[in-house]
Amino acid sequence: MFMILATFKKTVLVHLVLVNKTILFLIILITCCFRFVIAQDPEEVLLAKEKQLNSLYGIHKLKVLNGLSRLYQDSNGRKSLRYARQAEMLGTNLYDIDNKEDVNHNIALAFYQIAAINLKKEKYFDFADNLESLKTINESLHDSSITKVILKFEFKLDSLEQIGKLKPNFINRTLSNIKLGNSIRSQSQQLKINTLLKQAKTKEKNKKYLSAIENYESAINLNKNKGDEKAITELQLKVASLYDSLNMHQKSKSYLENAIKEKEALKKIGSTTTFLKIQVDSLSRDSLLVIKDQYQDLAKSFENKAEYQKSLRYYQLYQQITQNLFEDSVQTAAESELRKKEILLLTQQKNIAALNLEKSETEIEKQEQQKKTLYFIGLILLISAILGYSLFLSKRRKHKKLEIAYSELDIANTKLSQAENRITKLLKEQVSTVVADELLSSEKAISGQRCIVSILFLDIRGFTKLAQKLSASELISFQNKAFGPMLDCIQKYEGIVNQLLGDGFMATFGISNSKANHCEQAYLAAIAILNKLRTRIKEKEVEPFDIGIGIHTGEVVIGNVGNTNRKQFSITGNPVIIASRLEQLNKSYGASLIISNTIFNSISKSIRPKNFETDKVNVRGRNDAIEIHIMK
Repeated sequence: MFMILATFKKTVLVHLVLVNKTILFLIILITCCFRFVIAQDPEEVLLAKEKQLNSLYGIHKLKVLNGLSRLYQDSNGRKSLRYARQAEMLGTNLYDIDNKEDVNHNIALAFYQIAAINLKKEKYFDFADNLESLKTINESLHDSSITKVILKFEFKLDSLEQIGKLKPNFINRTLSNIKLGNSIRSQSQQLKINTLLKQAKTKEKNKKYLSAIENYESAINLNKNKGDEKAITELQLKVASLYDSLNMHQKSKSYLENAIKEKEALKKIGSTTTFLKIQVDSLSRDSLLVIKDQYQDLAKSFENKAEYQKSLRYYQLYQQITQNLFEDSVQTAAESELRKKEILLLTQQKNIAALNLEKSETEIEKQEQQKKTLYFIGLILLISAILGYSLFLSKRRKHKKLEIAYSELDIANTKLSQAENRITKLLKEQVSTVVADELLSSEKAISGQRCIVSILFLDIRGFTKLAQKLSASELISFQNKAFGPMLDCIQKYEGIVNQLLGDGFMATFGISNSKANHCEQAYLAAIAILNKLRTRIKEKEVEPFDIGIGIHTGEVVIGNVGNTNRKQFSITGNPVIIASRLEQLNKSYGASLIISNTIFNSISKSIRPKNFETDKVNVRGRNDAIEIHIMK
């Protein structure tokens, strides 16, 4: 037993000795490494990092640049200035009031060093610029040491002026006339705005929309101080788009209304259209789709409030964005095909020119060969044979290239013809066939023309509630099912659909065939629509829904309205407004169809309606009451 204990004790002692030696070796090794790190010269560390400068970013790169500028200040002034300028530019990009104190300290050091160098080189304007930037940074730091440096620099600037080192014309040019202090403060404010915008774009890219909105709102407040209303409006539209991405539609709508109100306060509706064009050019397609929906909601909101002028204005803006999106897609395709055709034509011309040049050179060479003496006639014949064979091969290759070029040109012409057919088809889908044919066949723009027509307005009742219940795809399917047969009835009686309004449409009779009884055609189309709808509901082809139709006739003005960049085929006049009012009166009477007395009297007695009630109403837009006929 004692032997076992002694052996165990001896083993434990041996292990303890080995552990102690290992620990002692590790302590000596760590101490040596620590002394080696301490013993390294800071300058050598900086020089080593100078080679790795391109791989450094942010505050780490700024610290190294500051150190290198300070290191080369005495030995190499040019390098010192170069690194100081790099540090100044990087500090400008990194500066933010919300930065950590250590970060802004390093930025302040960068501006201090460039200011000292510019002062030494007697670049006093740059020195004053750096001094103002240093003041701006110290507003957030409140560092007493930086404040002392600023006071020292300001005293130095005053001293230089007093001792006459600064020429009077220099002082007048740099300090008095251009108001240096105000200019630099303005640049400082713009620097803050640019910094906020950069941070917002980075956060938006990383889908941190709420943080991005905070930065955009701060930038809006700074722009309000500057009075830059254009920048404010652009940023408000940007914030509205981000809120819409977060499904915060109420806030998005609020920002959109603010942007529109600010523009309306400055300009009338014409200038608002110009502003919209600028925004269309600068925003993405997704943002345009969001803004288009917002305009549609505003138009419906004002229409429900009976503010029809504002409603009409926002419907026009909504239609303009829709048309611009369509025209952009069509124009891009057409321009692409046209570019391909131009490239093919240029290639063909280049090949033909090269072929003509080679032919000319060959003819000259042949003429020179004929002037040779008979002594070299054998050699000439040999060379001519070789050249003739080479020319034959060259022409054959060029001929093949020419055939390929012509073949590609035929293909391009075919594609261009297909594109024209597609454009024509798309145009006829957007406007009626008659209007599309007139626009395509007429060399000049359709000017204003007066003519007597009949106008039919149709509206689906309860469409808003229905739209809330259905998904987007179901809603589109419902609209196609509902409007398809109705539009067929309009076309059957030679009517033209001018506008599709989501929950209804406006149609005109009498444009395509002025000799026909367009009042009777409009009435027959309305009766056909109602009968067709009852049949489809009875046979359960569509879900049951009610409609209201109003018809009136009178003199209107038709033509293309707009500028050289954007036109729309429009029908304008008091009869259009009255027809719309008659359609709305269906709700008050619980009716499906209301026609004016003019329409009623223009219908032949053989088909004149008998189950109509007659009433007189005052319609907005008319001083006297008008007689109407109601079918319930």
